[in-house]
Amino acid sequence: MNISKRLISISFILINILWISIYFSFNPNFYLKHFDTPQITNINKTDIQNIYSFLQNKSDLNNNFTALEASHLRDVQKIFSIIYYILRISILVFVLNVSFLIYSKKSNQILKLLFIWSIITLSFILVLIFTTALNFRLSFNIFHEIFFPQWNRSFPIDSNLIKLFPESFFILISQKIFYTISIISLIIIIFYLIKKKTSREVNNI
Repeated sequence: MNISKRLISISFILINILWISIYFSFNPNFYLKHFDTPQITNINKTDIQNIYSFLQNKSDLNNNFTALEASHLRDVQKIFSIIYYILRISILVFVLNVSFLIYSKKSNQILKLLFIWSIITLSFILVLIFTTALNFRLSFNIFHEIFFPQWNRSFPIDSNLIKLFPESFFILISQKIFYTISIISLIIIIFYLIKKKTSREVNNI
């Protein structure tokens, strides 16, 4: 039983973070809504669609990128492939173990687990929001040093990749991811507290 609880907890956190990250990362409508502006006049929408399709392994990368940019995008593609794999495994693990608890007539423990790990997730996200707000560029560089140690991540300011994905894009998408995860965690926390309070009132009648 304890193993099921641990697996539910771990898979819940992974699903919460990875699914939301993928949603915003692979949403071209989100990109075009916020960056198809007069301030960015040289955006090639075909390149944007090509990158989004390439990162999802749906097409090859076109020839509008340098060898260094293409190398970086291939590494990003590998990372997202791993993320997709982990997300699918997490969903499977979550569903199987939730089903096991329901079958074992322990379904009342599921919401409590989600409540506990929503608090932990929310705390973690608040720390990330605080650290990135203090110095986003430092946080961004640390992230790239971890995931791109081969150093194919530095480009001239006039490169096509930088024009398509300026720093403001990563700031905005990070905010959207952090805030969405926080909101979902808060909803679960509030729902649990309301349910617990309601149960107490019913028992006292």
